[in-house]
Amino acid sequence: MVYKIGDTAVIDNSRNVTTGMVTVTATTDFVSPNGNTAGRPGSPTTGQMYFDTTLDKLLTYNGTEWK
Repeated sequence: MVYKIGDTAVIDNSRNVTTGMVTVTATTDFVSPNGNTAGRPGSPTTGQMYFDTTLDKLLTYNGTEWK
């Protein structure tokens, strides 16, 4: 994780960062939202990613459909 204190950039690799959408760990992991096809977000935004466990595939919403 990188954050600023004043004008100084601080790199802190000691913790995980989780938002409502993505988990990024202090190592090198990136975990996207995931679940079966029926669990895909109902109102996705363009560029949103979702790992579909039914299809075993990482999908991206292009503004019209999941691809």
